[in-house]
Amino acid sequence: MGIFPVTFGPRAFVFDQAVRQRVTFRNYGEGAGGGLPVADDGRETYPAVQANTDLVYPTNAQIGCLGGQASPGTCFRDSGLTVAGGVPAPGAASRVDHFAALFRQQDAAGSVPTFNYLVLPNDHTNGTTPGAPTPKALIADNDLGLGQIVDLVSHSSIWEKSAIIVVEDDSQDGADHVDAHRMPAFVISPWARTDGAAVHTRYDQYSALRTAELLAGLEPLSINDALATPMYDAFRTDGRPDTRPYDAIVPEQSLTETNPQGAAGAALSRAMPFDEVDLVPQAILDRLLWQSVHGAGSTPPAPGPNASEAEHERAQVALRLVRRGADPRAFMARTGEAEDEDG
Repeated sequence: MGIFPVTFGPRAFVFDQAVRQRVTFRNYGEGAGGGLPVADDGRETYPAVQANTDLVYPTNAQIGCLGGQASPGTCFRDSGLTVAGGVPAPGAASRVDHFAALFRQQDAAGSVPTFNYLVLPNDHTNGTTPGAPTPKALIADNDLGLGQIVDLVSHSSIWEKSAIIVVEDDSQDGADHVDAHRMPAFVISPWARTDGAAVHTRYDQYSALRTAELLAGLEPLSINDALATPMYDAFRTDGRPDTRPYDAIVPEQSLTETNPQGAAGAALSRAMPFDEVDLVPQAILDRLLWQSVHGAGSTPPAPGPNASEAEHERAQVALRLVRRGADPRAFMARTGEAEDEDG
């Protein structure tokens, strides 16, 4: 699904379903959730969906830090502003701080919505563009932001009744040997298993959605989530919740580290439109991230078995344009992401 009504399914979004069933919710940062002004197609649920979409949450439908150069003054951080050493990130806006301010008010008033949806997009990174935060810094910022959310919720009055389900958007490769089609996921809750057992049940994106729907009392939107396998095996079966709170851990990795001029793939990364959502082809970003860890001469693993041929062709055309000294941005903007896996 996209942001325009022509792309919407028959029952629209999970937020529309919450409106239909009168389940309270709040959308922090999901632009493709039917709550933007361009999503008003006259459906009865739209006004309530828009009213509960936080349009000032620091995202602007962008990923990572704004702009290819990503100066600190335009960098939206996932984590709270106070970083290692007690130094606030200069000029930054924090997604966690924005969420925390409202959540604390809701918790004190006993009005925390049943279903909350948040995006922490900095793990998309800005590649190795000189002057931009390094991939390691943005991943660490993303990890800390998630930890701070768990810290916040686990010290609140609703913790015993909470479950935080975490999935990774556009999961596609990384700096390891594991096949690129896998997706990391977490269930964080007093009711989550803590016995260390490996769960071998096959889950997918719809499994995470169906699990959240069941916990919130929401009916499925389509046959896809209706038939999805809920993440039952991630939960305890002994009926005894572990309500110990979590304290966020500040990573050793610097959150303000920036790419040097001689970073691996710096020229290629500088040419990429990181200021636009999902326009950088997978093969190019895979290459930049892999080489940022393993060195400029290293070869990244190929995309997963179901990788898009059209997206691969986009990458090849973009690479040819860069090698000729041409600007690939117009081409990438015109072709868009070949196949949006979120749809």
